[in-house]
Amino acid sequence: MNNLLVLLCVIFFLGVLVLIFYNYLYIGRIKEREFLIEDVLNINQTYQETILLNKLFDITSRDSITLSGIPEGEGLTFIWNMYIPFYTPEKIWFSSYDKDKPILRIGDSPQILFNPRDCSIKIQVKYKSTQFTTHYPVIELKDIPLQKWNKFIVIIKSNEVKLYMNSVILIHKKLSNPIMINNNDIELGEVNNNLIGKIKDFEIIFKPLNVYEVKKEF
Repeated sequence: MNNLLVLLCVIFFLGVLVLIFYNYLYIGRIKEREFLIEDVLNINQTYQETILLNKLFDITSRDSITLSGIPEGEGLTFIWNMYIPFYTPEKIWFSSYDKDKPILRIGDSPQILFNPRDCSIKIQVKYKSTQFTTHYPVIELKDIPLQKWNKFIVIIKSNEVKLYMNSVILIHKKLSNPIMINNNDIELGEVNNNLIGKIKDFEIIFKPLNVYEVKKEF
């Protein structure tokens, strides 16, 4: 009886030690994914939201917003559903119909934008070709279907940008150098310069998903 009691005490003690070690090991680490918008958000022309990085994870403990993503390399994944209705541009837009409407910005790279004239999704990133030369390529998918929900996945991985819509990869762009990902707060929308429509289930994943992980999202 005494031996059993001692054994139970040892197991309990070891369990406490494991729990303490686990908390210590993972303190300040970011979760793999975070919801930026849950449920359905009707975007209005005064909408803008700032999501502070220090609300998502301890930015003092990390040099980068991304996880290593081995073997996929460093990068980010964005997943969201979007509904764009038919509209009469001259009556409802606060800003120019031709002007890009920010969906998400992390500083100047990456940015996800919507353009009403072409009904297009644009992904703007930056990279350096020399120490003094910075490029800002824009990867664009035109003619997004209207009057229906569409699911998008954007993957930024090293020097690549991939864009899926409704389970089909439509863009796979390779750049000459790795994409620079900023460690800024996340900005959603822009006051007086928004798309007109709905967004739901907007997630950021702090690594690039591989093809098998992407399939699970659809």
